[in-house]
Amino acid sequence: MQNEQVKPNFEFVALMASLMSIVALTIDAILPAMADIGIAINSLDPTKNQLLVTMIFLGLGVGQLFFGPLSDSLGRKPIVYLGFTVFLVASIICLFAPNLEIMLVGRVLQGIGLSAPRTISISIIRDTYKGRLYGKNNVFCYSVLYSGSGGCACYWQGCYGYYRLAGYLLYAIIFCLGGRYLVL
Repeated sequence: MQNEQVKPNFEFVALMASLMSIVALTIDAILPAMADIGIAINSLDPTKNQLLVTMIFLGLGVGQLFFGPLSDSLGRKPIVYLGFTVFLVASIICLFAPNLEIMLVGRVLQGIGLSAPRTISISIIRDTYKGRLYGKNNVFCYSVLYSGSGGCACYWQGCYGYYRLAGYLLYAIIFCLGGRYLVL
């Protein structure tokens, strides 16, 4: 089903870009609040607080090993839902984390959960388009990914509340539009 001639429609690009951009948002939104997070969870060592960024990358790497083969065998849509469910639960864990260790577990789980939509969106683009159209679509999705990932200029718990809101919004988008692109 690879296309060289047919241009992607707005729905497809918006869905793929949103599935990819939530990862960058999750990383970039906590950067301005890193010191406040450390104070709130009684971790005053800035070097240890930087593990909050590192652990999400660990989760992204580990999650791809599981969600890629699972999406091939069980279908894409259920695995995207599973990934967002893991992400939402992990966001709640981070929101109520009393110390750095629990927060790090939540961040690893966030990375694992987000690896599902990220991996699946890349494979959908790769399966659907080839040649120049694949490159254009991929570059556009990545440009949306990096342009929309600003910091969270609120109290640090607002970042995790915002993640939950973004997760719910993406649930709704996938439910409404994803039937055409996320084949069971």
